[in-house]
Amino acid sequence: MTIYAESVTVNAHGALVHSPRPIIMGANITVHNQRTGATAKAWVVFVREADRSDHHAIGIEFLPSAPDFWGAAYHF
Repeated sequence: MTIYAESVTVNAHGALVHSPRPIIMGANITVHNQRTGATAKAWVVFVREADRSDHHAIGIEFLPSAPDFWGAAYHF
């Protein structure tokens, strides 16, 4: 299943994303950066159900850390 989500806050260890669909806490996922083409393994460490804008807040942690995932503009 593919879910298109939008990153809200990013760092070398993961991100907070807004997803139009819920994702199960603890799920192992593959994250794809559409801008750079990079992919990384991650797991879901935080879930907040949809707010009025129908966005689920999802916290992900890369397995392992991926400091280059977000591209040159985000080197940490």
